[in-house]
This record gives sequence, C-alpha cells and structure tokens, in this order.
Amino acid sequence: MRTFARRPVHAVVVVLAVCASVLLATTNASASPLSEGRLPTFGKAIEGYAPYQPQLTCSAGAQKGAVLMSRWLLKRYPGSSSSGIMRGCTVGSRSEHKDGRAFDWHVDFRTKKGKAQGLAFLNLARATDRYGNQHAIARRLGIMYIIWNDRIYSASNGFHARPYRNGACPPGPLSKCSSTLRHRDHMHISLGWSGAKAVTSFFDGTVAGVTFGPRPVLNQVKHPVVTVRVPATEKLVHTEFALRKGTKYRLVATGYYRAAAGTRLADAGCSWRNDNDLGWSPQAQQTTSTTKLKLRVGTSAGWAPARGLGRCDTTSHTYVWDYTPSVTAPMTLSIDDGLLTNNSGGLTLRVLRAGASTAAYTTTVPAAPKAPTTAYSAPSGPELTAPETVPVDAVHGGRSAGWLRAGQPYTLTVSGTWRAGEGLLADAECTKAPTGQWALQRSSDPLHPALDSYDLFANGTAVVPDVAGCQSSHTYTYTYVPAQDTRLSLAVWDTASSDDSGALAVQVEPRVS
Repeated sequence: MRTFARRPVHAVVVVLAVCASVLLATTNASASPLSEGRLPTFGKAIEGYAPYQPQLTCSAGAQKGAVLMSRWLLKRYPGSSSSGIMRGCTVGSRSEHKDGRAFDWHVDFRTKKGKAQGLAFLNLARATDRYGNQHAIARRLGIMYIIWNDRIYSASNGFHARPYRNGACPPGPLSKCSSTLRHRDHMHISLGWSGAKAVTSFFDGTVAGVTFGPRPVLNQVKHPVVTVRVPATEKLVHTEFALRKGTKYRLVATGYYRAAAGTRLADAGCSWRNDNDLGWSPQAQQTTSTTKLKLRVGTSAGWAPARGLGRCDTTSHTYVWDYTPSVTAPMTLSIDDGLLTNNSGGLTLRVLRAGASTAAYTTTVPAAPKAPTTAYSAPSGPELTAPETVPVDAVHGGRSAGWLRAGQPYTLTVSGTWRAGEGLLADAECTKAPTGQWALQRSSDPLHPALDSYDLFANGTAVVPDVAGCQSSHTYTYTYVPAQDTRLSLAVWDTASSDDSGALAVQVEPRVS
C-alpha cells in the first residue's frame, strides 16, 4: 500500500492529543499494560492473519486501536516518536491513513537507535509464542502489513519480507527516492479493521473474528456486473462492497473446483458422487448437510441450475440465485468444505441486477478425453490359429502372442472383474459403485458425465458384445474382425488409471466358418 509524505508534526500532535483525551476519559489507562508499554498476558487462543482490507472510505479521526498501538509503541521504545495517523482524504491515493488505521512510527533505520528499536519490534511482532503460534503479536494486534526500509511484511504473505518500492519514487535506483517514500525514516503499520477497532486479544483479551469497516453499497448503475473470485482453498472471502438490505440481486456462479483427489469435483450447486449412481447431485456424498461443498453466501446456498432440466447444470456449471439480503453488509462467501488443504481451483461469482440475463455466463471445460488409440501391431511370430488366453492388466493392457489375419472373424470371450479405483468394481462392460448397482454406462470424468468409460477396447476400438447388457457372470463374448494383419492389443478404458488394479482374462479364438 502506498504512503506519501508525512503530515506536519503540529497537526499530528493535535490529532493524537484529541484521541488520547477521549480514551483517557473512558479508560483507566494507568492500570493497563498497554499504557506502560508492557505485553498483556495471553492464552493459547489466537486470531488468524488479518485479511487485506484496503481503505475505501475516509474518517474524521483515528481509530481506537491505532491510537492505543501508537501510545504503546512510544512507551515501550523510549525516544521514538510519532509521524502521525491521519491523512486528508484528498491527499495522494488509497491509504489506511485516510480511515485512521495506519500509524507512521518515527524509527529511523539510518540511526543506530532507530534501527535497533525498529528491529526489536519487528522481531517481537513476528516471533513464535510459547504456545507455538507464529507471528503471535502481529496477529494479536491485527496488523495487516508493515513497511520499513524498502521492505513490506504482509499478513497475507506470512509476514515474510518482500522488496517494496513506492509508486511515487522516480524511475531508476532507489537511491533517487526520498527516505520518507522508502520508509527508511519511519515504519508504516496498517491495521485490519479488527485491530483498528481494538477488538483483538492484544487490546481487550478476547480473540476476534474478522471485523469490517465501512464498505460502500454497490452502485449497480455504475457497476451492473461485479465479479468476485472464490478460491477453493480460502476459508472466507469478503466483498469490498456491501449489498443493500431488501434489494434483490441476481447472483451467477460459474466454474468448478477439485474437492479431493480423483473424481471429487464440485461446482457452486452440485458435486460429483462416486459412491453411488447419482453422478452430479445437489446432495454431497456421506453427509446430510444441504450446503456441503456448495458456494455459500453467509450460511446459505440457494442455487438453481441456469441450464438443463435437472437439479444440476452438468454442462456449463452455471447457477443462479435471486438473492435479497436481510441486512446492509458485505457478502461473506465460502465453500462449505471442512478440509480445504486438498482443494484446488475455485468458483467465480457475479453480482448482477435483478432479472438480468445469464446467457453470457458459462464455464469452460477441457475437451473430452480420447479413448485408447492403441495402434495396430505389425504381425510377428506365428499366426493365431488355436485359442489363446490373453491377460489384460487394468493399467497396462495386454497383447496376443499370435497375430490375427485381416478379414478373419475371431471370438473374444472375456471374463473376470477389475478395480477402477475409488471403490468402483468393473468387468468388460459394466461397473458398480460402492452403494450402487451394476450399470452399463458410467463416466470416469465428471466434466463429461455422458462419457462411456470402463469398456474393453481392441486395437483402439470399443468392441460390442454379442449379447447386450450387464452379465451377472461377468463373462461376455465379442466378434472381432481385424482390418489388417495384426497382433491383438487389448485395454480397458479409464481416464485416470493410476489407481486401477486387477486384470481380465480374454480368450481369443478363430471362428470356424
């Protein structure tokens, strides 16, 4: 976040004095650790990392947490001084100084004492506490980021140091930029709204959730479509705008994400079930929750498919919700998944005017995977003139020892079952999910649910059994006529075969005319 030239010292003193007088009138400052520059006593519970909450509105005065933190720093590090909290709304670009959440602490990196005091605080803020909480003081203060000596330390980046260059610096070497813009003569500390409101454990002893400052109500004349990205790995996403109580909005969600390994995909309203025969379903497997794996606004998920006749949009993965908020507030978005660490991808939410068309919105999915394309194998060795049994491994397939003559019909008798991973049992034609029935058609790719996977292929062609349907004996016969002299290459088709196991037995026999 950019900061600009400091305010006159006399203006800063006035602001701090006014704020301090208000605080002293309502608190017994002399009895608190903060007023003495000491650390409060903490338990094990601690805040998460402050989310990035940029300045969106202007404030007439400094926030309580910024004032308390500034007074604590000046007391703890004698001889340091204040370079101010507030900045006029018309001065420079976006800055938390304008809403009273940023403190410029005068610790000059170029002096021995200033450098020592600034480093002491940085080390304290980022230290691990006795409970194993990393960056404990920074989190308890609600610090959003720190800028000092050409480096920025952001909560969103785990307070790791990154190079910082103010946008107002002239091109060329940093040496051409002023010490103030480089934050060498002062340290800039921005607080999230929980810290700014002094409702974190550092200030009041209680562990805070996420507190929001003023958010502008969405202007749908100026912004008829607003897009928000919701990563599948984020616990909560908060919009930078508020929706107005009682106003109807049209929400459109697109995209899909991976909720776990294998075929566990989900979109805003449905998820792929590999435990039974439902495929895409609004009810996630192994749960009674009505919002599990869905995109939630607050704690609800009122999505309906934008296309298709079923309960899920299985082709464009686009969902619509005509949403009317009960309070004027930012939107709190989340994917209802208790385990986010094995997720990837994310969803896209758009906020439209009530009744707006959703025809333009869809999800781009990759092309359908191609079936096995095993090339014909040049004849070698003896011709197959007597029955031969070929083991067909679920992963690697199999190949006959003898070669087959072009135009000659052969009978393939296939028996046995193999495992297709994720609990699926398969034979040459059909599959069974753990709690499902034997089914003739089942897709191994949730993005292409009409795909007919798990079938037997001969030299890159799906063979058709002589008798249709699933056989309880798991034995099927096929008539196969090669187009050229070749050895017979056999495979079962699974678009993700790494977890497959087992094998089929295929007897190849020339048919007597």
